Amino acid sequence: MERHLGILQGEKYPEGYKESDTYEGVESAESMAERMSSFLSFIKQKHTDETIVMVSHGYVIKVFLSLVNNWPVEEFHKVQLMNNSAYILVTL
Repeated sequence: MERHLGILQGEKYPEGYKESDTYEGVESAESMAERMSSFLSFIKQKHTDETIVMVSHGYVIKVFLSLVNNWPVEEFHKVQLMNNSAYILVTL
């Protein structure tokens, strides 16, 4: 799962870019959380009692961690990762 970057898609990030910034067409954390929630429901239904590996980038990982930990998704940018990475075992 990836985030749609709107006008930033395929471009270098602007000077001073922050994850919480908004640009035309850039997918919001809330929209990403809705898609991710549907995806997780699908995975849970199709892969009961199986181990699933998910790989992504920092933004998506932060939204994922916010969602599964019931943290405010709009504050995803406050989630701290180790060098833009994370590892975690989550039971759905």
